[in-house]
Amino acid sequence: MVGRDQASLEPALRPPAMAFNLTVLSKLLGTVLEPDFTGVELLVEEVSEHHYRIDRLMFHVTASANVRSAARIRFGRASDIPLNDPDFGADEQAIAAYWCDQAGIEMGDSADIGHDSANKVVPFGVQTG
Repeated sequence: MVGRDQASLEPALRPPAMAFNLTVLSKLLGTVLEPDFTGVELLVEEVSEHHYRIDRLMFHVTASANVRSAARIRFGRASDIPLNDPDFGADEQAIAAYWCDQAGIEMGDSADIGHDSANKVVPFGVQTG
């Protein structure tokens, strides 16, 4: 934690939890580096990807049986999203909610994580409190 200040923690966190950049998480699936997501609150964020790419990433991630064992998914901030022509028609929260619904994964409220200085801390896989 940042100076062990509880205010630096992601609010409403249900430990154990893990946070990933969505693209990085997608690349870890199926490798020896893939963690066990059973019962984990999985938080994701993204930077500099079109909404159509976020859609494809969420499809891939939620298709994983391991990810489907997560307690829930929460999407944080998606920043620096390039404009798409034509407009994709859904933002990152709607995209995540759609794929979570298709996969039978609980979709939680948005997370306060992202590629920015306001990013909150998510103790990786640790029970807190």
